[in-house]
Amino acid sequence: MATPVEPQPVPKQPLHDSIISRLDPEYVIFHEKYLQHITPPHSLPWDPVKMRAPPDFGAASRKPVEVGKIAEYELKKGGHGRKMRAYTPPGQPPTTGWPVILYFHGGGWALGGLDSEQSIITNICVGAKCVVLSVDYRLAPENPFPAAVEDVVEALQWRLEVFLLVEIWQPSLR
Repeated sequence: MATPVEPQPVPKQPLHDSIISRLDPEYVIFHEKYLQHITPPHSLPWDPVKMRAPPDFGAASRKPVEVGKIAEYELKKGGHGRKMRAYTPPGQPPTTGWPVILYFHGGGWALGGLDSEQSIITNICVGAKCVVLSVDYRLAPENPFPAAVEDVVEALQWRLEVFLLVEIWQPSLR
């Protein structure tokens, strides 16, 4: 008696044949293993609960790496009360201070939040040995353009005016 063959899932995001030869072979393997069967979020019917949920695939669903310190700060200009989270690597800062990455989660200004990409952020923090500032910007459609951009600009200004002095260059002020 023959063993029944299970049907293979149909790729939802296949790589086009014309581009495969131009891609790194390791990426092609990664894409075929982890990405090609994921339904693209933009093709799903709008459901605010599902759209605001953390992604259920890849690095974003892994456990975050342990960092030296996590602190939250509030962006106060504009009265919107948005938050930023600072991830500092373990160990002593370099004599010139920690480098800083200002991180804006993915989601096309409409999806994600402070908790949606912690695994990615903590890996950047520890792997690159830098402080990562993750910004919780206002999301569309509840907050129309340019709300998210205003939050991003405010985060950059805050990073240059406040965080630079307190956390990076003068740790004794903490």
